[in-house]
Amino acid sequence: MHILYKTTNIINEKYYIGVTNGNNLWYKGSGTALKNAIKKYGITNFTRETLETFDNSVDAYIKENEIVNEDFVANRNTYNMKIGGYGGKGQIKTAEHKQKIAESVRKRHNEGRYNASRPGRKPAMNTKLLLLTVKKLGIKGAAKELNLSFYQCRDRYYRVKNKGV
Repeated sequence: MHILYKTTNIINEKYYIGVTNGNNLWYKGSGTALKNAIKKYGITNFTRETLETFDNSVDAYIKENEIVNEDFVANRNTYNMKIGGYGGKGQIKTAEHKQKIAESVRKRHNEGRYNASRPGRKPAMNTKLLLLTVKKLGIKGAAKELNLSFYQCRDRYYRVKNKGV
């Protein structure tokens, strides 16, 4: 069962229309603006009403697309930011925009900034202690010294060692 629902903010009367599968009464919606409003006003200040139920998702999304159109999204009283139906894709990037992104990524790769650990970051004191103790006593001895199990000590040591701290 798929439900077309309307979530309304009882404080400012703004609303959001969406589709969900199942009858989860706690589910209010997943739009960015709606989530931010729920954080701001609290979940208790939002009500959800079922507008229509459908046997399949295709019919539900078609109906949502009919309601949540360009005029609906442009309305200041809605939390919907995109035209309804399937959605979630975001904006379509032009060839020029894709080229700029590619150049930026190449530049970061060439400068060594892509996926690099934070330069100048110093390890925490307990990390230093772990490294020094393992170096001095080995993993088994360090585990006893630091009151950790062998496996905890080993896992932490290799996690830190592989990060290159």
